Amino acid sequence: MTTTSLPADLAAFQHSYEELFGEMPPLPGAKFDFIADIDPEALRLAEQQRAHAFYSDVFDTKTTQLILYGMLLHAGVPAAKFHALAARRAGAT
Repeated sequence: MTTTSLPADLAAFQHSYEELFGEMPPLPGAKFDFIADIDPEALRLAEQQRAHAFYSDVFDTKTTQLILYGMLLHAGVPAAKFHALAARRAGAT
């Protein structure tokens, strides 16, 4: 299975990255490329957990992305830049 032939639910999860970040970041892109072929159910479960954490009734997308940006920036994780971009796309100034 390639990421172009994903089941509809996994394709929707993949699209959510592109919608949030404006592109598919390298790490989740590699996750989709690798795990979708080996264990699509594991990918489905991981993405359901991500969706539950990132899109909740507690915080809006902008606030969630700002929190993630701060946590990842503090940890020195390069992915922080993607969450800064997502926060900007969600309305952060």
